[in-house]
Amino acid sequence: MTDLTEQQEQEMIERAKAGDPEANYQMSLWALEQSMAEPDEERWNRLAAKCLVKAAEAGYEPAKEKMNELLAQTADSPEPESIRPQASPQETYAPQAAPDARTYNAPQTASDAQGQPARDKAAAFKAKAAAAGSAIAAGAGKLFAKIKGLFSKSGTERTADGAAAPADGKKSGFFNFSQWDDAKWKRMQLVCVVICVILALLIIILLVTGKSKKNKEAEEVIPTPVAETVTPVPASTPEPVLYPDAATREEIAAVENLVQPDDGDFVDAAKTVTVSTSGSVLNLRSGPGQSNTQVGSLPNGTTLDVYAYKNGWALVKYNDTWGWCSNDYLK
Repeated sequence: MTDLTEQQEQEMIERAKAGDPEANYQMSLWALEQSMAEPDEERWNRLAAKCLVKAAEAGYEPAKEKMNELLAQTADSPEPESIRPQASPQETYAPQAAPDARTYNAPQTASDAQGQPARDKAAAFKAKAAAAGSAIAAGAGKLFAKIKGLFSKSGTERTADGAAAPADGKKSGFFNFSQWDDAKWKRMQLVCVVICVILALLIIILLVTGKSKKNKEAEEVIPTPVAETVTPVPASTPEPVLYPDAATREEIAAVENLVQPDDGDFVDAAKTVTVSTSGSVLNLRSGPGQSNTQVGSLPNGTTLDVYAYKNGWALVKYNDTWGWCSNDYLK
């Protein structure tokens, strides 16, 4: 079978899945080539047989001829499906690399293909378990025989002249119990049974006591309440009230020939003052300084509001006239 490109190989797999007899025959030849390249992989034989049977059942003549050829080669085998088919003299197979995940898995059904690895692992595990069990049984038998020999009742008896002689031809044990009668053996067995029962009761009592103690400790443990962390909500800081208000500031800015106060000169809140000049009037000027033009005058005792301070002068309004007056005469 000639080498196929990856695209041709994928197309052949798709056609074989769709039931194309020619594609199934090509797949069987391809699987036979893989079986020659990997003799230890039985899956290639199963793939080749499955595809070849499908092609032959569909009436594809080359597949029928190949089936007859393989059946003739495996006629004498007790398990024909396990015999690896060999290439015929007219065909030359070139081993290819092992297929990847795109390989067509037609020889098995979906359930068989998924369950085969698990069955193989189960069979291997059973074989190992059987071997391990046999080894454990053999070792246990030998150990039991040695223990039994240590406590053998036969012991070593003495002849009339004091020489040692084995009793009943048996090997003497480590402990000499040859002088014990059946009554003593029965008492020994009873003592052993009583000791075993006492040990079993002690173990049960310890287990029950330990379990009840654990349950009691679990009941006595009172969970410590976890204090809920409350994140305080920060109080909103109110926006400061602008003083003077925007309308008043616009009015001040609209006054012609008035020296305008800077933003930092305005007062934060309303401040009422009284003119104190000992009877004379207080000049009202266009700017904070005596060099500025006089725009009015303030009688002694006049009460009015201050809107800004600058260089020791106060910005006030008197009879709809804006001006600056000395802060030294305001109380």
